[in-house]
Amino acid sequence: MADHSRAIAFLIADGVLPGNNGRSYVLRRILRRAAYQGRLIGFERPFLPAVVDEVIGEMGLHYRELRDRRDFILETVDSEERQFLRTLSGGIVRLTAVLDQTRSSGAREVSGEDAFTLKDTYGFPLDLTQRIAADAGLSVDAVGYELRMGEQRQRGRAAAQFKRGADAEIWAERELPPTTFTGYETLSVEATVVALVADGDDVSRAEVGRNVQLVLDRTPFYAESGGQVGDSGLITATGGVVQVTDTQRPLPGVNVHYGMVIDGSIAPGDVVRAVVNGERRADIERNHTATHMLQRVLRDVVGEHAAQAGSLVAPERLRFDFTHPRAVEPEQLRAIEQRLNAWVRADGAVSWRVTDYPDAIESGAIALFGEKYGDAVRVVAIERGDVAGTYEREPASEQHTVFASRDSKELAAVPTCGAPARSATFGSSARAASVVASAVLRR
Repeated sequence: MADHSRAIAFLIADGVLPGNNGRSYVLRRILRRAAYQGRLIGFERPFLPAVVDEVIGEMGLHYRELRDRRDFILETVDSEERQFLRTLSGGIVRLTAVLDQTRSSGAREVSGEDAFTLKDTYGFPLDLTQRIAADAGLSVDAVGYELRMGEQRQRGRAAAQFKRGADAEIWAERELPPTTFTGYETLSVEATVVALVADGDDVSRAEVGRNVQLVLDRTPFYAESGGQVGDSGLITATGGVVQVTDTQRPLPGVNVHYGMVIDGSIAPGDVVRAVVNGERRADIERNHTATHMLQRVLRDVVGEHAAQAGSLVAPERLRFDFTHPRAVEPEQLRAIEQRLNAWVRADGAVSWRVTDYPDAIESGAIALFGEKYGDAVRVVAIERGDVAGTYEREPASEQHTVFASRDSKELAAVPTCGAPARSATFGSSARAASVVASAVLRR
């Protein structure tokens, strides 16, 4: 239990929060195992915060991050332990019934189906089922459990295929060369249609009214990535026009334009003029800049642990998911709005440069754990007009507006619930208090 408590303290101090993937899942398993062992020796109420506090007291002199983040560490441990104890109470009742049924049937193994139901319905982890079953002299069919888990993952992947940008199978067979992206420099470029698909099949020509997917040899259209939605606009040939409603990247390096032929016809080999909807792109750029501004302000107000856990950047709104163990307090929400609006009104310049990753980090750029960065990164610096002489820097590959807030409205924050990630949604009207998302930074 002492070893587990040390691991828990250092993992949370390092920015890891309990979750279901990667090292977050490792932390969750360690914490829950310690909580269960405490239950076995007689603890009926949460006790881990007190043990972890002893770790901080003993080791905080040598590892300052433990002391600096003490309150956050203890709050996270307490919240996760209480949540687990609730899960344990409900799951134990069901598991006890399963163990009784298994013994009464003469079997010596809990079925994979039962173990899966305990995990899927009651949130009872497999390793805990195995441990409790072993204490009762029974084993668990882990192979059957993994089979059911695999089936569930497959259903999830199949559901994801309904998303237009997820149809990698359509394009994987074509072995297309990478699309040259020109969207950082220009919103209009001359290009050639190298592939044309309608209803999942290659076509030699598409007429008016046909929904199509096009690949060009070069394009200014940004494909959805990093939370930023894809560009829209027009692709115009001598004999036809395609209205592009979305751009996706189903395969690395291949940008696919989704749209409808609205005039004439289009065919592979056509020389076209690809033009991005500039007004929509500008709205997206402002919202993407605001996303990074929001992250900095969140860290200032709720703590440096508020790391990005997901985002949506659209022309009419942005959503920012972040790690935080509880709902944002009303006074914190007001402080976030006031600081962010002050930054927006200051209209600080946005600049960027391309450098290597170590130099970016050395310059103070915030890199997110779990994000993949290449050897060369594009560092975006946003002048903090609300704090004289300071900048916010982050490695990024998406578009940002040249000025953070020109012609922008004020922002109103609408927090939504979720654990461990919270979602702060910003909009141009505080009337959106009951919705998950609303508009932001529109002209």
